[in-house]
Amino acid sequence: MRIDLCVNNTFLLEITKETADDEQFYWRVWQGEENANISRSDYQIRVQDCEYFAYYGLSEYFTITEEKYLQITSPIVNSSFTSGDKINITWKTDTPCTYVEIRLTHEEEIVKKINDTLNDGEFLLKIPYGIPTSENYSVRVIALDGSCRDTSELFYINGRKKTSIYSFNIVIVISIIAFLSISIIFKWKLNYN
Repeated sequence: MRIDLCVNNTFLLEITKETADDEQFYWRVWQGEENANISRSDYQIRVQDCEYFAYYGLSEYFTITEEKYLQITSPIVNSSFTSGDKINITWKTDTPCTYVEIRLTHEEEIVKKINDTLNDGEFLLKIPYGIPTSENYSVRVIALDGSCRDTSELFYINGRKKTSIYSFNIVIVISIIAFLSISIIFKWKLNYN
């Protein structure tokens, strides 16, 4: 079977030259470069027998709306982060979709997924602890109505937590100092008694 996209019963473009006659075909909607920004309600699908061209059928009319776009503006390529940091994810879009899904991915595997965040062009994502150090991380923003999506350039995440004297838990530090003080006092008393 051959499948074409038509406008008002007139051929517009070929969807596939030949496919099995199994009563289903999946097509990523694309109406051609010159029609990408035009919403129309007079599209049809024509299914035609490849051997007997006189045998064909046309779908009911349907609408394809203008193509929407979404572009991630940060993080940018070669950005560097550490576990526990927050990534300021920003994007531009013209989709009226109210919510987006945000994914932090490592080599196409989802590390963290945020569902139903407001499509306001900005989100602060906290990087989880314990992830591998790698330069193959990216962020994906997906409009929940399926109209558009984008994936950022690759960036680097140091999976180890930053350490410094200030990162110690104050309770642990005080407990250690108290234990050492009591030990020193106890030893001092034993030596002088």
